[in-house]
Amino acid sequence: MPARRWSRALPLAALAVYLPTAAPFAVGPLTECGHCVTTYLQLLPVVPGIVSLALMSSRGDAASIAIAGACTLLLLAGCVAAARRLPPRDLAAVFAVLMPLIGLESYTFALLLRA
Repeated sequence: MPARRWSRALPLAALAVYLPTAAPFAVGPLTECGHCVTTYLQLLPVVPGIVSLALMSSRGDAASIAIAGACTLLLLAGCVAAARRLPPRDLAAVFAVLMPLIGLESYTFALLLRA
């Protein structure tokens, strides 16, 4: 199977990585707290890689957020590579595993913001 074009693979990967970050708005913790929504939206570009903050440092300093951004970029790059090379059925299986995990991570992060 020939590789998909970048113009097709990048939006697929971005959708798989960032669509689950909307879960906290739909199902819970960000519906009642205005400050939490503001903080969540400010950190939205790095939310998919935010689990690295829990593994490294919970201080929230600039270096930790840069590491979360790097993890998000690596995740996005891996998804783009998968979207370019995998057949549709395999890609759907990869995204079916990845998207709920990112959604769960986003939901947990939103709960931590509320605490």
